Amino acid sequence: MAPAVVVSGTFTAAPTTAAADNGGPVAAVSTAARTTAEEIAAELAAAQANRPPASTVTFAPDCLVPGASLTRRRRTAGANLAGFRDIARSMMKS
Repeated sequence: MAPAVVVSGTFTAAPTTAAADNGGPVAAVSTAARTTAEEIAAELAAAQANRPPASTVTFAPDCLVPGASLTRRRRTAGANLAGFRDIARSMMKS
């Protein structure tokens, strides 16, 4: 059986011919009939056309300057450095 075609929210059977059942060419569907995917694509295109344009202006341009970020504190040695310090001290004793 041929797949169904959606036209304006109603389901209709796809056109079939005797030639189509025998492996021949399928009868052409009118260009006015649109599939579900085409309907969804048309709705999405209409929704995007009606959207307001995206604003590229920010409310706080001073906060978005790359060089003006928070100052980074210099890293200090932590507890994971204790093992290295022990080895270094033992080498300096000799």
